[in-house]
Order: sequence, then C-alpha cells, then structure tokens
Amino acid sequence: MEAAFALFAEKGFAGATTREIAEQADVNEVTVFRHFGSKETLFQEVIELYSPVAMLTQELAQRLTGDDVRANLEHLAAQYLEVATPRAKVIHLGMMEASRDPELRRIVGQIPERLEKHLADYLMSLEQRKMVRSRDYRLLAHLFYAMLLQHVLAYSGTPDCVRRPLASDRELAATLADLMAEYLRPLHAAASTEGGNS
Repeated sequence: MEAAFALFAEKGFAGATTREIAEQADVNEVTVFRHFGSKETLFQEVIELYSPVAMLTQELAQRLTGDDVRANLEHLAAQYLEVATPRAKVIHLGMMEASRDPELRRIVGQIPERLEKHLADYLMSLEQRKMVRSRDYRLLAHLFYAMLLQHVLAYSGTPDCVRRPLASDRELAATLADLMAEYLRPLHAAASTEGGNS
C-alpha cells in the first residue's frame, strides 16, 4: 500500500505500473494481482487508506455524541484538515486523474459522498433531538467540505488559480464551526439569546 501510494502520488494512476509497485514493495507482481485483483482495486484501497475518509472512525463517532454542536463541528473540521492537508498534492492528483477516467471518477467521487453523508446523518440525528434547526443537511454538508477542500487545495500550490490560505487550519475550523452552529441554532435558542440581549 505504501509503495502504491508513493508511486500513484508521483506518477498518477496511468503512469504507475503494477510492476513498479511490486518492485518497490519487494514482492512479485503476481502477488499484487492475487491480493488486489486489479490496479483499479489497489487504487481504491489506497484512496480508502490515505484519503480523508480514513477519519470516519469509531473514535470519531464517539466524539460526536456530546451535546456541544459547535465544538463537535470544529472537531470534525479539524480532523478533516489534519488528514487532508499533508496529502494536499495527492488529493489534487486524484481529482485530476479522476477527470480523465470514468472508473477512477466513480472511486474518487465516493470520498465526498461518504463524508457528506456522514455529516448530514449526524445533523439529522441532532434535529431529532431538537438540538438544531431543520435545514437541508446534505447541502450544508456539501458546503462544509467544499470550504475545507478549497483550503486544502490552496496548500497544495495547485492549481495556480487557487489563492493561498487566508487562515491557519485551526482558524478555519473554528470559523466554519461558528458559522455552521449559528445557522443551525434552534429557533427557541436564538429567541432566548436575542431576548437576553435586549
């Protein structure tokens, strides 16, 4: 997996061969096919291990059970950035490779879908507990991760049209959590806050 990750990152999906991956891993090429079946499956396994989807752990699920919605959203954003920022160039490469190959597009496209579904399901569970206002949670989850991805791509230095980050990872996670928590705040909580301020 490490050899495949390194070569996919260096040469892209099309450029990296299973023979090179096997040589770098010090195994026979037949072993690669016996274990993974195809280069596409190997790529999918690498994406699963090294992409931000890897943050969707049982530990994260337990962390999100608390009642502090804002703190949970900040933690989720910080976890994404912790996983994605060091892999910014690889994420950009995966996006570029996916644009040229329908099968890779399907594989890479599962990453945002899984992340967004996870967040939308979490927000729906909060609504059922009357902790947040009813909103379009799929759209909110999409916006949440789109903002984080924009920040990560800025760190990759590519594409050149993406501006350099305006804030640190910590500042972005905190600001995004503030915005989301305020937008999701239940009406009764908003009314009591406004009443207390008058």
